[in-house]
Amino acid sequence: MIGSDPQPPNKSVRVRQAILIIGALVLFVLLFFADKKALVNPGGANRDQNVKENSVQANPTNKDDAAYAQFQAFAESASEKELLHYRDSVFSSNNKVFSALVASFVSEKFVSESNAALAGNALYEGALDLMNQGDSASAVQFLENAVQQYDQAIARNPEFLDYQVNKSLCLVELPGKSMEGILGLRKITESDPGNTKANYMLGVFSLRTGQYAKAENRFKTVLGKEKENCLAHLNLIKALSGQGKAAEAKVESEKMKIYCADSPEWEEARKILVTP
Repeated sequence: MIGSDPQPPNKSVRVRQAILIIGALVLFVLLFFADKKALVNPGGANRDQNVKENSVQANPTNKDDAAYAQFQAFAESASEKELLHYRDSVFSSNNKVFSALVASFVSEKFVSESNAALAGNALYEGALDLMNQGDSASAVQFLENAVQQYDQAIARNPEFLDYQVNKSLCLVELPGKSMEGILGLRKITESDPGNTKANYMLGVFSLRTGQYAKAENRFKTVLGKEKENCLAHLNLIKALSGQGKAAEAKVESEKMKIYCADSPEWEEARKILVTP
């Protein structure tokens, strides 16, 4: 009633008021910490989502692609740790071309032995992928970049022969550099006769050129150290068959069966053995 003394609110009103006040305080606290998190890790959730999306969807063949441009925008404000995480997440997507571009970028920005070696590996695999797609021009660019990356890794650790092997593999695939690459692999086997990677690849090249006896020796060297190497078993059977050594190929197939009975290489070997 107008002019009368105000009446104290009843119990139900006081309860509603208390609920509203508590709710407002809770909302304030949540907003405060959300804003604080954004200051510490701006765009963190969106950035993780972008990494995931790029890992799955991006498939550029050169640095002008939208996906690579998006990566560069992300990289401008990313820390080294974030970039390494991004690179590794892209590796897991099996998108070899984009992986190579990202790894190369990271290696150029943060120069180190491991980053250079990883970039070289990614660029080599990306080059092989581009070859399979029929894009030989881009493949050559990737291979040349891979050689540069391996040179950086070799300069930092010249005793680690894997870098030299991998560089030689890139040279073998480059126009006009094949013999340089093969000579590089031979030099490695001279200083390390049991180097399985160099011997295996020399065996593959001998097999390609019909030098079956040389291929046989290379694959036997590999299998002397890696008895479970199904590809080496298969290629040894090819080398033996190429020389008309059917009985030896059959003996080798029995050895292969012990380690590789469930492998696709074993199925291919069986087809070779039954071919007249």
